[in-house]
Amino acid sequence: MTLSNTLADLAEQVKLINAEAVAAEATAIAKALETGRLLVEAKTACAHGEWLPFLDRSGVGERKAQRLMQLARSGLKSDTVTALGGIKAALDFLSARVLPDPANYLVAYRSGTSWPSPLTVIWESSAHPGYFYLYQFPASDDECSARWLTKPVKGEAVWSLVDHFYAGKLAGLDFQRVPKTDARIADLVKEDAGALA
Repeated sequence: MTLSNTLADLAEQVKLINAEAVAAEATAIAKALETGRLLVEAKTACAHGEWLPFLDRSGVGERKAQRLMQLARSGLKSDTVTALGGIKAALDFLSARVLPDPANYLVAYRSGTSWPSPLTVIWESSAHPGYFYLYQFPASDDECSARWLTKPVKGEAVWSLVDHFYAGKLAGLDFQRVPKTDARIADLVKEDAGALA
């Protein structure tokens, strides 16, 4: 089907403006991540009582600074932030992926799937508080084996492993805390990971 000259012209205008909007969003995300990194650096350098005057001089509100620093500390790359739906969606995503307390597992699963369909389970080591195990279920029937950490990793480092397992495609994951007494998860983890649970 051939478009009229008017529609063809409009299509080209939409294409151009949309490309500019996508580029502007990518720039905004990259600038937000860089601002967050600089704020983290500044917060470390500030002596007691200097932080709020620093923020006032920089023109960044305290709450916004906290959000930008959270985003920067997360280790998310700008393309991942874009895939998650932008800065606000990435912050919502980060608020859901808080490491579990000793009584719970943190289960990652694909959005929209029915329970139980865990993809990743994270739990704190009882022998080494502050260190976490990670158990990765096979992503498909073609994958024969699960992957898990035989030694726990310190705190937030577990997220870089989760990102690695998902090849940087964290968009579409949901997280849920599940009590360690929940046999649905405990039995799955024990079955393959044995002594790790």
